[in-house]
Formats: sequence, C-alpha cells, structure tokens
Amino acid sequence: MKVTITSDMSRKIDGYIMMPVIQSSVRIVDIPTNACEHIDIFNCLDEIKSETFLQDISNKLRKNGILSLVGVDSLAMCDSVVNEKVDKKDFVDYVKNKHYLWDIEEISSKLKIAGLQIISAKMNGMLYELKATR
Repeated sequence: MKVTITSDMSRKIDGYIMMPVIQSSVRIVDIPTNACEHIDIFNCLDEIKSETFLQDISNKLRKNGILSLVGVDSLAMCDSVVNEKVDKKDFVDYVKNKHYLWDIEEISSKLKIAGLQIISAKMNGMLYELKATR
C-alpha cells in the first residue's frame, strides 16, 4: 500500500491512495498496521493537531517501508524573517493556521523514537526533506 497525506488535493500521485488533512486530522485508522511500503507526507505535518501522529503513522509502515516528509522548517523560516528574506506579514499568514511548527531536528528525533532509521535529511532553503525506514 502506498499513501500520500497532504492538504493539497491537486497533488495526486499515480498508484498512491490520497489521504487529505481535514479539520486538522487525517483518518489514519483506515490504514492497517504494518501495511504501507511508502508513506508520503507533503507539506502538511504542521497542520495536523495530533501530538502522536508521527508515532502513529510510523506504525503503519511495514518492514523496510519508507516514510517521506517534506515541509517548511520552522527554524529556517524564523531565520528568514530575522534576515528579512520573508516578510513579517507572510510569516504571520503562514503560522496562523498551523497547530505546530516543526524543524528537521525535532522530526528526526521523533522518528528515531518511533523506531525508524533516518535515510536522508536535507534542507533546501526553508524546506526540509526527510526519508526514514522501518
């Protein structure tokens, strides 16, 4: 099973089941435990209200399954505001609909606690891209 979790429903990937973020949550209870070979979380982790989401979604991966995450790194975003690369109004507009602001180190730590191994962790400007395996 391959799953994409996103708030952007126009981002469809052939062969992947789309799971939208609706009202700050994702119905991951519909995904069987140990069933996914790949889970793609695209630019929506900070919109999800559940404090246990990373642990819960990690349990959905089967052995050697891959979890991919892409999103805005909160520390890089703040750095960009301080260095005036991002307008303060744009920053406020971005954070006002978020439940949590993640950075690449915190996500990596949570995934390791969930029993995953980090394959890669990259930054591209303000965006993080993480891949982990079970």
